[in-house]
Amino acid sequence: MNQKAMLGHLSAMAASLGIFTTAAAAAGPTSFVDPATYPSYYKLLVADADLLQDDTIQEEEEEEQPEEERANAERIPAEVYQRLADALTTASETGLTRPGEIQTLPRYALKMGDVRLFPQYRQTVRFDDNIFLTDTVAGRRRAGFTNPEKDARKWDIRFEEKPGIFAEVPFAGGEDTFNVGYEANFVNFMRRHQGFGFIEQFAGANVNLKFNNLRFKTGDRYELRYDPIETQFAGVSSGGQITNQLKRGINTYWYEAALNSDKLELENDFKYEYIDFKGPGFITRADRDELTYSFIGGYYAESDLRFFLEYDYVTRRQREHFIGDSFFNRYSIGVNGKLGDSIQTFSRIGWRHELLETNAPIGDPDGRDGGVDVSSDNSVQLDEYTQLKLEYVRESEFSIQSNWQIVDHGEVGLQYTLYQNLLGKVGYFIEHVDPSRGDTFTSGGFGVGIKYVIEERVDFDMDYAFRYRIANAAGSDYYDHSISAALTFKF
Repeated sequence: MNQKAMLGHLSAMAASLGIFTTAAAAAGPTSFVDPATYPSYYKLLVADADLLQDDTIQEEEEEEQPEEERANAERIPAEVYQRLADALTTASETGLTRPGEIQTLPRYALKMGDVRLFPQYRQTVRFDDNIFLTDTVAGRRRAGFTNPEKDARKWDIRFEEKPGIFAEVPFAGGEDTFNVGYEANFVNFMRRHQGFGFIEQFAGANVNLKFNNLRFKTGDRYELRYDPIETQFAGVSSGGQITNQLKRGINTYWYEAALNSDKLELENDFKYEYIDFKGPGFITRADRDELTYSFIGGYYAESDLRFFLEYDYVTRRQREHFIGDSFFNRYSIGVNGKLGDSIQTFSRIGWRHELLETNAPIGDPDGRDGGVDVSSDNSVQLDEYTQLKLEYVRESEFSIQSNWQIVDHGEVGLQYTLYQNLLGKVGYFIEHVDPSRGDTFTSGGFGVGIKYVIEERVDFDMDYAFRYRIANAAGSDYYDHSISAALTFKF
């Protein structure tokens, strides 16, 4: 499955605001990054990974780095680390509530022979005035809840500790690589919710192989996640207002195989995903397998611009006969790559034809659905210091309350350099979810944050986020404010 096919596979989890992975920076009169002292590092701040291939910059870096540092460390662009983290775990996700976690600046890799190591530790303190994403007491009282105070919105301060390490191991003369990584997130609450603390875990491994014109990638990723119940099952009316955490394990095996010539490329992707809901209550009956087969034919108009045709076959099979099985075919056209010097795009539009089981307790009375799917993710480098991101997704996805639902999700974000080692970001998203039956809802949010680079191995982030939901189901609206501060140590 290509890199965008996983986008938004759970509706409320899609209520996130990914900011950017490409770094941008501006010169300033004072900073630990002095262009005269660190010329190669300064250039990397305003460029992308292609600079690694610039012999002049490599020579400058060798001249400026002390001998003992060259022996066991390597400075690399931020996007190299970000790609590694995204492929191995999803703990690196940047969202509306965590915009500061983006890797915006170059960082060090520890060297052990040819092996690159990326150890990291992040400490976050977060104030949240609605930790379970539930309605107010007044809203629940209007909805007729017998005990409206019980599950009404509650605030707390949460502490997060996130250690992690990734490793990249080249072999076959450096042409092929093996990558492995692990990240954990230890979460505790300060006030009255100590019993709701949890540990999330993310682990993955993959191998990347090249054989002349053939490339092959394969890997496996495991995620143990906790989320507020309402984040996942918004719109379940009174049944969704549970002050608890949704726990689920997700295991994903995937491969990508491609054969290319100078202009043409044929690609076959596969993904198998098993979602194991571990509670609470009836949610455990939603365990399922999802298989996706993709066949892609591409034409390279330029070395970094591909037009493609894609066929996807997706099947969802339930472990219990509680929610109906489904499968669909999708036919798409799209473009992926650079448009001019400043625009990076992945855009696809297609037609989906879906067949659904009708005789399950949560099935679909019509047995079929069809419609247009759209996925467009674009970034625009407005100038040397400012990047704009625009994204829109429309697709059908699994729903525990109605078997399937249509999701429209749009977002806009801006990342900019306030100062040489001070970066800012701001963004907004809006999403509408229309289940095949039951209550619709609209959610949205706004986020703003700054990243201050204290020194090359230490970052400080501060973020504010606001999100809301307006649902047709009485007592299911919410709004949430959160403020967080974090220190990241990159060893």
